[in-house]
Amino acid sequence: MGEAKYPRFWLALLLLLFTGYFGLHRLYLGKKRSAAVMLSSVISFCLLMYAAPTSSIAEKIGVGLIFVLTVVLVIDLFRISILVDEARWENST
Repeated sequence: MGEAKYPRFWLALLLLLFTGYFGLHRLYLGKKRSAAVMLSSVISFCLLMYAAPTSSIAEKIGVGLIFVLTVVLVIDLFRISILVDEARWENST
């Protein structure tokens, strides 16, 4: 039959580049828990910045969340082909 068609590498890469903070690339690759964690982190950041825009503690927590998400995105950028291969393997079994 050949190689599994889905998920596609380029679509996963585009989702990572344009919607990475929301975790849509991970959702596309079948990693629902980590996608939910990433999305909840972004929502938490937005709520912190909206609810307490002048609070230094909220600002530090928010910056910490975005920093951690950025590190995860950089790691995912280097690992995107591995993540796609893992998702293809899981779909083929």
